[in-house]
Amino acid sequence: SNRVFATTAQRSAEIQATFKALPTFEKESSTTLKRLSKFSANANPVVTDLRPAAKELSPTLVQLSALAPDLKKLFSDLNPLIDASKKGLPATSEFLDQLHPLLAEFDGPLKQLNPILDGAGLYKNELTAFFANSAAATQASAAVPGSAEPAHYLRTSNPLNPEMLAQYPKRLSSNRTNPYPFPGDSSSLPTGLASFETRQCTGQTLTPTLGPAVDGLLPDTLRDGILKYALGGGNIAAPPCKQQPRFDLGGTLTQFPQLKASAKGVEAGAPQP
Repeated sequence: SNRVFATTAQRSAEIQATFKALPTFEKESSTTLKRLSKFSANANPVVTDLRPAAKELSPTLVQLSALAPDLKKLFSDLNPLIDASKKGLPATSEFLDQLHPLLAEFDGPLKQLNPILDGAGLYKNELTAFFANSAAATQASAAVPGSAEPAHYLRTSNPLNPEMLAQYPKRLSSNRTNPYPFPGDSSSLPTGLASFETRQCTGQTLTPTLGPAVDGLLPDTLRDGILKYALGGGNIAAPPCKQQPRFDLGGTLTQFPQLKASAKGVEAGAPQP
């Protein structure tokens, strides 16, 4: 007992400090417990909402445990790649540095190419129709009596009009031409296509005939067929004469499309009346 009292006497200062700090500790503990109680009350709804997600996550974690060996092997196999990258990455950086001057040389050609591609993009429907019609026209076939192999033929038609039969000294008033049609111009075929040049347009009805030099040279059946189908029975109504509006590409109005070098990659726009 004497030893106990002796030890207590030696540590009286520490015991005294403990009793002095005890009220502060109790006060701080009380504040902390209040905050923990408030936090638990606020966190309880969150924990409740997370329970369904935790249940759904459990199968994922189970499957992840099966995937873990493969992932471990993957990371192990990455070591040679990491070792190779110590030389490969600097070489790649050097290659990219040397590539910069080459890419700069593409700026000029691309300024010329971009407007061309942009202008061609206006006719995407016509380009699609061209390839589709080409395939449809060249893939036709028909059964041949007495042969196991079908006969392939070309689906095509030729216009039949007075200009297909003879060469005229000047353009007929019924002639309509347009080497630069607007995108979607074919949709106006029922009401008449727009023309690039209309100087010869008069709106007159043609009355073509077969001259006397032809009389007696052609069989009557062929002559009558030409008069009926190619010459319209001697009475051909001229198509409507409509002047095509000018193109508006890059803010410049021209009778035919003209593209300028692009400073920003795109300058050509849709043609406007």
